Amino acid sequence: MGSYTGGGGSGGSIYIIANKILGNGLITANGGSGGDGNGGGGAGGRIAIYYAFYPAFPEANIIAAGGSGYEDGENGTIVIQPFDTTPPTITITSPVNGTTYTTTNSINLNYSVNEPTAWEGHSLDDAENVSLYGNMTLTGLSNGLHNITVYANDTAGNMGQSTVWFAINVGNELPVHNLNTGENFSTIQEAIDDVNTSNGHTIKVDAGTYTENVIVSKSISLIGAHRDNTIIDGGGSGDVIRVIVDYVTIRGFTVTNGKRGLYMNSNHSTIISNIITGNHHCGAPAYGVYLYRSSNNNITDNLVDKNVGGGWCEWKSDHGYGYSLYLSSSDNNTLINNTANENLGKGYMYRGGETEPFKTSGNGYGIYLSSSTNNSLIDNIASENWGEDGWPSRFEGYGHGYGISLELSRNNNIIGTIANNNRNYGIYLVSSSNNNRIYNNSFNNTNNAYLIRAALPF
Repeated sequence: MGSYTGGGGSGGSIYIIANKILGNGLITANGGSGGDGNGGGGAGGRIAIYYAFYPAFPEANIIAAGGSGYEDGENGTIVIQPFDTTPPTITITSPVNGTTYTTTNSINLNYSVNEPTAWEGHSLDDAENVSLYGNMTLTGLSNGLHNITVYANDTAGNMGQSTVWFAINVGNELPVHNLNTGENFSTIQEAIDDVNTSNGHTIKVDAGTYTENVIVSKSISLIGAHRDNTIIDGGGSGDVIRVIVDYVTIRGFTVTNGKRGLYMNSNHSTIISNIITGNHHCGAPAYGVYLYRSSNNNITDNLVDKNVGGGWCEWKSDHGYGYSLYLSSSDNNTLINNTANENLGKGYMYRGGETEPFKTSGNGYGIYLSSSTNNSLIDNIASENWGEDGWPSRFEGYGHGYGISLELSRNNNIIGTIANNNRNYGIYLVSSSNNNRIYNNSFNNTNNAYLIRAALPF
């Protein structure tokens, strides 16, 4: 019987993930040698190194050679490359964010992912994740507000997600809905005042224009279809929305054409993702958002602009002030990522017996705090606010524009604000506005910072 000699084994696998590799040693996955020189050499193994910073390690010391033998083994593979930390991007094309569907309770879920994935899934209305295998149809949806989140895990283990909100309103002719009771209404105020509407309920409002002045007297969530197409028009008078209770949420509206867009005497409330614009008060101040004796509120991601106070008003005599965000005697509120631009105060005034108006003051403000403490203003924009003085006459007036103004207001945090191109001042502090922490802001104005009787630790 003849004799046999075994071949060498393969080199195996080495898999390394590290921020950075240092040193001068060896990393090897070599194949084994054939016995007595007569067996075949084993194939080299596989070495895979994934790094965040390029290794300070000699690549010549990373070896996956085939073993020697009667026939030498094949060399193995070596992979050295940065590891992927970027989550996949998911685009949901259906349902369309902010849309109300009125003809069907079944909606196609169509989406795409920008890279290969190891797993995809979805969650409807914050339920448990369910695996996805491509586009599908969501069936049996109830009337009301819904959200769908699509998740995708790429081959490097990074998880991405994307969420859209939409509403189903099939067979309802009335556009305002209490999602808790199932009742439908023609106006927002009817829905709030209904005897069956209780604290904690959600009022969903379809896209459209609602000409009314809304008083929120219950601790509810008032949700519009989308802030671009769900409009509350105050008809040129009063407060468009007046909140007089605590624990209220308002989201997804355009609030316009009142003397004050949103007035709050409320605590622990949330105002998020609204447009509050075009409020005006002839001969008197106009406000986008006005907080009075209101604390612990969250005002986030709102566009509050183009609010105009004052102007030529027969038989009226007052200075003109236009404000985006006005806090009076209000503490511990958080204002994040709001835009408070292009507010205008007009200083015209008319008095009987005169042939021309007196020249009076006109001031425009982005954010104004009066007698308010411990508020946090983070990543807001307050730019291009303007004031017009009165027409030329024997009476002098002035016009100023302010990005941020504090009066008798202490211990506030102002962080990451952009306040540019205001007529006069980026930030203006007066009357013992002390111990405010102001940092990482950007000011580009005629006067970037102005202090009168105020101590300011920058």
